[in-house]
Amino acid sequence: MPYACREGVCGSCRAKVLSGRVTADGLHALDERERAAGYTLVCRAGPRTAEITLDFDA
Repeated sequence: MPYACREGVCGSCRAKVLSGRVTADGLHALDERERAAGYTLVCRAGPRTAEITLDFDA
């Protein structure tokens, strides 16, 4: 999984959640539009469902 900062600042770990749910705070590199579209920063995300599908190329 790509990352650079682990703090939600650089955005190199941005991924779109295709299925499942995550919870995340400190998503400084994402704006409201990106969050509403289902993007998260995996360095700050935690699972809320048993399975999650992410797309790092979206």
